[in-house]
Amino acid sequence: MTQHRVRELTPEGIAYAKRFLSEARNGNATEVPVDLLEDRQYAQETQAQCYVERREFGTRKEAGQSLSQALKPLGIGSVHRNFQLWSWLGMFFFDSLVERDSERIFKLRNLPDYAFVIVENETDTRDVLAHRLMLAWETYEFHGEDFAAWMLNQRVMSIGALGGRLIRSQQRFSSSGIVKLIGLLYFDPRSDVMKDGAGNVSDIGGISRLHNFLDQLYMTYDVYSMHAEQLLALLPEEFQRFNPAAGSARQR
Repeated sequence: MTQHRVRELTPEGIAYAKRFLSEARNGNATEVPVDLLEDRQYAQETQAQCYVERREFGTRKEAGQSLSQALKPLGIGSVHRNFQLWSWLGMFFFDSLVERDSERIFKLRNLPDYAFVIVENETDTRDVLAHRLMLAWETYEFHGEDFAAWMLNQRVMSIGALGGRLIRSQQRFSSSGIVKLIGLLYFDPRSDVMKDGAGNVSDIGGISRLHNFLDQLYMTYDVYSMHAEQLLALLPEEFQRFNPAAGSARQR
């Protein structure tokens, strides 16, 4: 496999990438421009040398593990929230992340630009973790399988009902206790499938009710530093249908 030197998109590169995404979304671009990834006007080399290979990622774990290893020479401080770096990586792996239709047109209708390219001071801070590769790396690097197996075992491009609200709050995503709690409550560890009713907005004991309850709990407890098991013990009766400590969840 050919190795490619990792780069960061320049401001001109970010603008170029946004134009490409717009054209691809309208079916007018079918390949990521090579100069976007390699021309110095659009992409600059990182301070420390590191390399990636073109490949497909089956799960978020595969992506996180691969990128963690590849980006190690940069150090976590130079990778974490380095939007220029993640924008280049989003474009580099774009073709392997996005499906095509029978005419080889990218299926981008439901995918926002920030799933691949983050524009500093323009992308809403609540949306930055929707960058699919940055989410994979942060989940793997900061939580790992001890806390986030349920997220790591999902497809790279999938976010879903359980992850959607979680990643829009940096405090909650940064809390290993909350990340693990969601997995304990709402995922069947034997099948890695979400339990029935877990993602429904109005369901008793579902994910929306959990976030609302955490908001209330925050008034009394430091919920972001608590362990999952401590949080689990504080949950009221309505969550017992999902609580593994109370036996298997009752299916709808």
